[in-house]
Amino acid sequence: MKILRVTSLGYVGGGLETGVELLQPVLTGMGHEVRILTSNHNPSVPHWSDYEFPALSSVPFPLRVLYRAWYPAAYRRLREVIKEYQPDVVQFHSFFELSPS
Repeated sequence: MKILRVTSLGYVGGGLETGVELLQPVLTGMGHEVRILTSNHNPSVPHWSDYEFPALSSVPFPLRVLYRAWYPAAYRRLREVIKEYQPDVVQFHSFFELSPS
């Protein structure tokens, strides 16, 4: 099965990302093909994401308020990744950098 996992950060920034990182070898060990889409937040640390979108936190504040509801850059990147990778399952972990888009 092809699984696309989507989360805000592509590095361990807390418990959620720790869970994403720890579950990755379990899923691949079960024979699943797994890829991860995250924001490019904090590029100074190594990321384990396969795909990235621009971090919402890098957007000027007035737009960030609007983009919390709908972030066009994340939406476009997610559509591109789904079209390219064609996952069977898309698993969302957080919306902080992604927004509900």
